[in-house]
Parts: sequence; structure tokens; C-alpha cells
Amino acid sequence: LVYLTRHLADPDDRTGHCLLAWLVEGELDVAALESAVAAVHDRHESLRAAYLADPEPMAHLVDVAAPALRVLPGRPSTEAATARLRAALGAQLDPVEGEVWRTALVPIETAGGTGQRALFGCVVHHIAFDGWSEAVLARDLAAAYEHARCGFAARCRDFRGVRPVSAQPTARWSRTWKTGWMMRLRGRPS
Repeated sequence: LVYLTRHLADPDDRTGHCLLAWLVEGELDVAALESAVAAVHDRHESLRAAYLADPEPMAHLVDVAAPALRVLPGRPSTEAATARLRAALGAQLDPVEGEVWRTALVPIETAGGTGQRALFGCVVHHIAFDGWSEAVLARDLAAAYEHARCGFAARCRDFRGVRPVSAQPTARWSRTWKTGWMMRLRGRPS
């Protein structure tokens, strides 16, 4: 609720943006990475929800497409690639419209053309993501990427053989907790 309120009060506020980056060394299959982003998007309801404040705060599942993987021009160093990635991912996200994350890739040009490296990054709005989510996102992206690379792109959506991660149990628990407190406080002075 805090991050939604901040976003509504000041759409230019970026304090709710979580920027993540991974250095990829070796051959990178861009199509497999795009497939992995789509699979993770489909798997996690929080990444494909619109966050609404009215009539009461809620996450509403919307049919928003997975973010496109923006492949940016190469840079000569990791530092230059990081700066380019930060600039590319710095635009405002719009959680009210269901845009809660974005991805980009910056190839790193190596001296003499030896070795392949790239910087992959994403920005996720804190309303759909927290510190505990970082390891989950990294694990799921890696698993979906491996599936797509190995030719299982058709099955990539269900890459771990489990149902998509749902916010439903958390929402149900939250409503139960809220109802319990409201019943306890009923009739008490404000």
C-alpha cells in the first residue's frame, strides 16, 4: 500500500523500483532468455497484476504481456554496460496499469573479440517484489532459460512442473487477519 500510495501521489518517484543485474559470461541464447522472461511472467501473478487503490487496495490480474527484452547496443566495459542498463531501465513503471517490471540486455564488447559477456537486468516495482523475491526470480529465470535453451520452449511456461505462483493464499490470509482485527476493535472508541 505504501508503494502504491507513493506512486499515485508522485508518479516520478523511483524509490519503489528494485534494479537487478546479472553478468552473463559465455554464449547467450537471446531467444531462450526472451522465452524465460515470458515464462516467469506467466508463472508469477504478482508480475502480471495491476495494483489498484480504489475502492480498496488490491491486486487485480490483468492480461498484460510479458515485458519485451530490450537488446541494447554493446558497450566496451562492464561499467559502461551498467550505466547504459540503468538508463534503459530508469523510466517510470506503472503498477496501476500492470506494468510492474521491465528487462534489458547490454552486450559487453571484449578486447580482441575473445569471450562473450553481457549484462542482463530488470527493474521490478517493489509493490510486486521484495528482497526475498530476488532469489526466487533469479532461480526461476535460470530454470526457464535452461528449459528454453534445451529445446523445451513449448513447455517453458510450466518449466518446473508446478502450478503458477499465486497471490491468492496471501490475499486470503490478509483478509482473514484484517477481518479478525476489525471484529476485535468493533465498538471500541476510535
